[in-house]
Amino acid sequence: EIGGEVFTYCSSLTSITIPGGVTEIGGEAFSYCSSLTSITIPDGVALIGRGAFEDCSSLASITIPESVTKIEGFTFAGCSSLTSIAIPDSVTEIGGHAFSRCLSLELVVIPDDPKFNKIDDEFNDESFREISELPDHVKCIKQSEYYRYVGGKENFDRLSECAKQILNKMIALSLDDALQEASTNKSTPEFKTNL
Repeated sequence: EIGGEVFTYCSSLTSITIPGGVTEIGGEAFSYCSSLTSITIPDGVALIGRGAFEDCSSLASITIPESVTKIEGFTFAGCSSLTSIAIPDSVTEIGGHAFSRCLSLELVVIPDDPKFNKIDDEFNDESFREISELPDHVKCIKQSEYYRYVGGKENFDRLSECAKQILNKMIALSLDDALQEASTNKSTPEFKTNL
């Protein structure tokens, strides 16, 4: 376990690789690390604690492993450089305000059958956005549609982090275009964002 507030306010920390064997990242463990641009979370981590990466204003990308089941409140709040994020199938709970103040966030990839934010056994997009404070402009896309769009998961995994960010930006713009065309032509957009 990485304890709570262990690296809080480490303003010179730019990157970190969490070692294997860690199962929990404590609350505010890396909060206010303003120079942190990348972090590698290994398989085996099940819990990302409350505010673990809050106000990491330089964090541009992060990969959440399939082992994570719970993302607590305020985890990514104030990560103003974060442009996209993929939530794995394993996640069953996302806490309140998890994405508040993520001003650059454009794209969230969610599982085909999300286990979080369910109402009457159905995923509720409106509830997810409200609870996590996902900004209105952010597009959500289901995982299978996303990987079809990028040519398959294996191809995507081979890309550099920079190339992934550029590709995600292009997808978000394409979703915008599809929505505008749908409203003009009253046709169904190719990628559904109202999940």
